[in-house]
Amino acid sequence: MIKFQIKEIFEVRTGALLNRVKSAQETPLKTKAFNLRSVEKSVIDRENIDVIYLKKIISDEFYSKEGDILFKIVSPYSTYYVDKNYEDILVPSNFFILRLKKKFQNDVIPEYVSYILNSKEILFEIKKIQQGNAAVISLKKTYLENFEINIPDIEKQKKYSEFYRALAIRNNLLKQKLNLNEEYFQNVIGKFF
Repeated sequence: MIKFQIKEIFEVRTGALLNRVKSAQETPLKTKAFNLRSVEKSVIDRENIDVIYLKKIISDEFYSKEGDILFKIVSPYSTYYVDKNYEDILVPSNFFILRLKKKFQNDVIPEYVSYILNSKEILFEIKKIQQGNAAVISLKKTYLENFEINIPDIEKQKKYSEFYRALAIRNNLLKQKLNLNEEYFQNVIGKFF
């Protein structure tokens, strides 16, 4: 296992400032955009992806790419590994975009890093920093860039990623089941009135 700072293996950038590029009226520049409700504990909520209109074309760097990690910079902190289903969605400034550097493409699996960054231990460390300064309302980019994580060999990363992915799928299915049960309950109650 080797210890790395985030900035050694990832390019870290802040998402787009939507108030500068978002149009109040319809324009030909229509796009999807993440928001704070979109990412929660390694899961994307499809229902909470916005459709917005832009005043102007903005750089592709602000759009999600397969392999990116989105890091929500306000509490509750959360990460999401972007798979091919969520490419080309505009990332707002409430998130950091972690994009793997080319020289690490054969040594680091971003999905693994996303799950590690979403672990209780890491999130606890981040919360300690925030508690130390009452004025801090969001995570500073430099803090995330300097944060150290342990990276095991590629085979262990693959195994951990497969395990975490299966757990995330299971948790998502359980949430869907809970939502369906709640909907059913509301329908049954509604028939009594």
